[in-house]
Amino acid sequence: MLLLRRLIGATLIIGLAITALPYLGVFSAPDFIGPFPQGLAIVLGVNVVLTICVIALYPTCFRPLQRKLDAHPVEEM
Repeated sequence: MLLLRRLIGATLIIGLAITALPYLGVFSAPDFIGPFPQGLAIVLGVNVVLTICVIALYPTCFRPLQRKLDAHPVEEM
């Protein structure tokens, strides 16, 4: 489970770095991938990957946290 969390975390960091590249002028060529310019197509593709990573991250991190909170509830003051 820890390996999966680290893999998802690394994918998130790399994906966010790739998403920032068009703003730095890396994908500024006037090439088109289908109906989209190259920079927009890459950002849209990476956003799909990031969305899948976030959906996969939920059961690996937040469900164990919920189980622990159910077992030992935090008392309010």
